[in-house]
Parts: sequence; structure tokens; C-alpha cells
Amino acid sequence: MLPVTLRRSLNFQFGAFTVLVALIHSCGGQHHVSCPSEAIVATVGEDIVLPAYLEPATNALRKTIEWTRPDLSPRYVHVLRQGVKLTGNHPSYEGRTSLFSDELKLGNVSLKLSRVRISDEGPYRCFIPEMKISCIIQLVVEKSTKSELICSHQAIALVGEDVLLPCHLEPAVTANYETVVWTRPGLIPEYIHYHQDGRLLFEKQNPSYSLRTRLFMDELPHGNVSMKIFRVKISDAGRYFCNLPSMVKEAPVQLIVGAVSSPFIEVVTNNSEHVVLQCESTGWYPEPEVFWLDGEGNLLSAGPTETVRGPDDLYTVSSRVTVEKRHSNSFTCRVQQNHINQTRETHIHVPDDFFAGPSGSSSSLPVIIGLMLCIVFVLIAAAAVVVWKWRQTKSGTRSSARMKKEETVQN
Repeated sequence: MLPVTLRRSLNFQFGAFTVLVALIHSCGGQHHVSCPSEAIVATVGEDIVLPAYLEPATNALRKTIEWTRPDLSPRYVHVLRQGVKLTGNHPSYEGRTSLFSDELKLGNVSLKLSRVRISDEGPYRCFIPEMKISCIIQLVVEKSTKSELICSHQAIALVGEDVLLPCHLEPAVTANYETVVWTRPGLIPEYIHYHQDGRLLFEKQNPSYSLRTRLFMDELPHGNVSMKIFRVKISDAGRYFCNLPSMVKEAPVQLIVGAVSSPFIEVVTNNSEHVVLQCESTGWYPEPEVFWLDGEGNLLSAGPTETVRGPDDLYTVSSRVTVEKRHSNSFTCRVQQNHINQTRETHIHVPDDFFAGPSGSSSSLPVIIGLMLCIVFVLIAAAAVVVWKWRQTKSGTRSSARMKKEETVQN
């Protein structure tokens, strides 16, 4: 049996050790946050979990849980205190992080990250301030190289129409969670449509495109990132870029804008055996060409085209051609713009009467002779009427004188 003094000393030391163990236990000395030692690999667009557990399992429902990115400022990704999510986290994670509230009481402090982006790659720290324990997880985000961003080389639209700038991912992968940016270099700001977190960021959009652009939300899951522009203007013409920052992909589309109008023809002069026709068309863009054709479709030699550009940037063109009498006397004015693949034309038929040359004079001779004969006949008839009236008057005068003479003899 041990001496009393030694036994008391050992009991004291054991008690002190027990108290020390209890203190260490209360300070978390026996707890730690368990995280995987290997990096978590994610693919752009998917949802992933950064696993973290308290060991031994401890109720973390009332504790403060801080998920941070040491390489960011602000560094906070998701902070939960007393079961309430705090604000002030890094804006790029807004609406994309959550904890498993029903698992916190079992010590599950894992972070769920939705719609992973390339920019999410980096180290993540899970820290429990009350317990002074933490762990770090490395997230690696794979850059998608399987799909290519393919856009049409160009799109053509007329003023006032709606136009589609076609772009898609091939093979098709979802772009539902991607940031889709349409830009037009040279504009300030250059953003035509900035789609992020499922919505258009109006504050980034160039004001001249306000309420005139859209993406097809129901097509994003199929890789369709095309943009539609409504009520196209002349000023919309230019080079656009579709950009998917998280996939490091970009492709251009050239938008060509045009304006057209129908031409009209008028006869300027027909003072000789030739007739001069003028064709004019107002409201074209870009500047068009003017051609004259005869009834058989042959090109006619015309004077130089006169072009005037108005304050609205639209062109007015006019052209004159001198034509001779032909088999059909039909002529066509054609106005066309090859860049926008647009053509407008109008036709005119010039009657034979408009051609006053030698052949025209001989053909009108019978008409002139007939007209002269009519005039002579009218003059003769008028003279006959005058003579008849004169004779009637003279005969009446003689009868009146005879009657007076007879009355005198009777008296």
C-alpha cells in the first residue's frame, strides 16, 4: 500500500490532469475539421460540394461557420452565424453558396457551390472561430475544351427589322449558368448585352441598346447563346463579339444594316426623236447602283448617277437615260445594293406619240390633213349660212316694198 502522502499527491496530480484534459476538450483540442487532402475537381457549370465535417461529430447549428477564399478581397464566400447567413460576402458568389442546415447538428459544415465558374478555382478555408479549428480545400475547375463557340460570319438586316446574331456551342453543352457577354468594340460602354446569374445586367448595357436585346433563356441549356436585336438602326451596323469568359471562348459576327426604297421614272423631255427618262430613288443604305435596261433586258448606256447623302445617312440616287423608239418602247430602272443583297426596280412604257422624229412626222400627216379639211369644211358651211341669211334678208326687204306700193295704188 502506498503511503498516504504519496497517494494524496498522485490523486492531486490525476485531478489536475483531468481538469487540464477537460479544459483542452472544452477549447476544442480534441476536435478538428476534416477535409479531403486531395483537390476537388469540378467542371464549369456544374454544382459541387466542398466537404467538411467536425470530428468527433458536434452540433454546429449554433456556431459561426466561415468559408473564405484567402486570395480574394473581400475573402468571405459564405458566413453562417447562429443559423443566419451574413451579408458582405464576395459578390461573385452571390446566390451560389449554401450549407446543409439539416446536417449542421451532425457536424456537417460542407459548402455547396452552384454553377461553378473558372474564377471559382482556388483555395477555400472552413473556419470555426469558437473552436479555433479550420481546414483548407483546393478547388480545381476544368476549362471546357470539348465544345467550340461557333457564330455566323455575318447577319443582314433592313432598318426597322429585328435581326438574330447566331452563336452556339458545338457539341452542345449547357450555357444556362454561364456569363454570356455580347460586346461591340469602339462603343463606350462596349457591352451590348451582359447576361450573368440568369439575368441581364442593365447597368452595364450601352444605353443605345436598352430594351432592344435578348438571349433565348429556354435555349441556353442547349448551348444556344444567340442574341436578338430589335428595331435595327443604321448605327447598329458593325462587328459584334460573343464572349463566354468562364470557358475562355470568343467569336465575332458582322452585322450589315441596309435601307431600301422603290424607284420611280418620269419623262424629262421628248423634244426630238429621242426621249429622256429620269429615275430617282430615295432612302438607301449603303449607297446603291443604278442600271437602265430595255424591254429585252439589255443594259442601256446612261449618264453618271447623281448621289446625295442626307442627314439621316440615307442615300438618294438619280440617273438619266436617252432612249430611242424600240420594238416595245418598254424600259426598266433597276436600283441594287449587292452588300445587302437587295434590288428594287420599276418599269415604264413610252407611247409612240412621245417620239417626234421623221417617222413620227410621216405618221401624223394624215391626221394633219384631215384636220385641215375639217377646218375648210367648217369655213365653207359658215359662208353658206351667211349667204343664205343675206338672201333671206334681201328677199324680205323686197316683199315689204311691194306691199307698200300696192297699198298706195289702192288708196
